[in-house]
Amino acid sequence: MPRSAIATHLRGLLAYKGLSVADGDLLDASLELYGKENLDYVDCLLAASASRGEGQVFTFDERLEMADW
Repeated sequence: MPRSAIATHLRGLLAYKGLSVADGDLLDASLELYGKENLDYVDCLLAASASRGEGQVFTFDERLEMADW
């Protein structure tokens, strides 16, 4: 299954009416990045958090350094 499809399906789950999600904007941004880049989800979550000014990401992962986030 393509990463973009995985991200779309997970967004659908997060939008489920009976589900309460803490920091949904962060999860949405991380899933958007996950759908576009070839990164592990945790790296996408860290990058999304850092792009909101919530810390910095220090990594040796060249894919994360090169990603457009």
